[in-house]
Amino acid sequence: MAGTVATCAGSSGGSQPPRDPHRVPSSCESASETQKTKRKGRGSAKGNNIMLAVAKDGKIKVQFDSARKTWKAIGPKASWWSSAIGIHTRDCCDPFYDKWDDVPACQKAMIRHRMLDWFECDNDKLFDEVLIRDARECYNDWKSDLSVYFKNNGGVQAKRPIRVRSDDQWQKCCERFNSTKFKEISLKNLKNREASDDKSGHGRKSYAQYMHEKDDPETGESYSALENWKDQRLTRSGEWRTKEAHEKYTQMSEEYQTQLGQAGSSSSINEIDIMNRNLKRHRGRQSGVGPTLSKGASRRMEDSVTSTFQDHRDVQISELKANQELMQANQELMLRALQQFIPGFQLPSRSSANEVHSTSSANQPYQSFNEDDQD
Repeated sequence: MAGTVATCAGSSGGSQPPRDPHRVPSSCESASETQKTKRKGRGSAKGNNIMLAVAKDGKIKVQFDSARKTWKAIGPKASWWSSAIGIHTRDCCDPFYDKWDDVPACQKAMIRHRMLDWFECDNDKLFDEVLIRDARECYNDWKSDLSVYFKNNGGVQAKRPIRVRSDDQWQKCCERFNSTKFKEISLKNLKNREASDDKSGHGRKSYAQYMHEKDDPETGESYSALENWKDQRLTRSGEWRTKEAHEKYTQMSEEYQTQLGQAGSSSSINEIDIMNRNLKRHRGRQSGVGPTLSKGASRRMEDSVTSTFQDHRDVQISELKANQELMQANQELMLRALQQFIPGFQLPSRSSANEVHSTSSANQPYQSFNEDDQD
């Protein structure tokens, strides 16, 4: 194994077909046509391509980033994992809870059940830890999207968004968005975002996936986390998105070069430590790398992966022993069958067979395989 659902925005929306326009309770309507903001988006994903792949080739196997301890889905199927998480989270959960911990256990269990219909699960602990982390992030992104949608329409809606399954759900969302508690939290979060000088351009793709795609396939060398951080803060024309990001990178790069001069080898330098010292720390995230699991969950993952590897090794050893015993039994059956026709017949031992081969080779005249030497 080598790899945030970067964002779940636009990646899902439930497997239900498009619905006819609906009216919602009066508490959530009265906006005039001039107040409504209509934005042409990608539309909601239904996972049809994933279901077709499963029907054709069986359940999908996804690689997770164990090398950088992010445990994010990486590789060619990473986007399918992200999309599936979004689809099932929006299909199974109600979007009006304040936090993920308040979501009923039965709704979370349904997400797991549906994910297992599409994806292989070689390691229950790994699957569950990553699934919970990614579903939580997607759930929070979903609620944020609905909040933006609500605010862009003047705080009221003429119809519910397509990603909300019922009028009752949307009414409860409206009540939550209109509550004093939510408005206070929303204002606080807005100020924090405005105060942040970090503008990353990684989009929906996770940092782990970006770095995985740039890893050297021949040498196995991992792409620099520090350089990846820089890549995400440059525009397509190569300009820095913010002056602050340029200053931070210069500061971290100088520290890296200082350590390189002292150590003499880049393999002994921990770039994550450098970024942790120079960048803001956020719970549940590695600075410059992205979301990760908690320390306890990470330890469980490492122990579980080691245990799974040992289990596979034990199975291979058992299969090898079983094959050897089967071969020995077949040899004994063959010997008994031959002795019925040739009394006293014995199979040659390995040592005697080697002696016969050596004698035969010594008596064999040299034969050239060069066409020029042949008559």
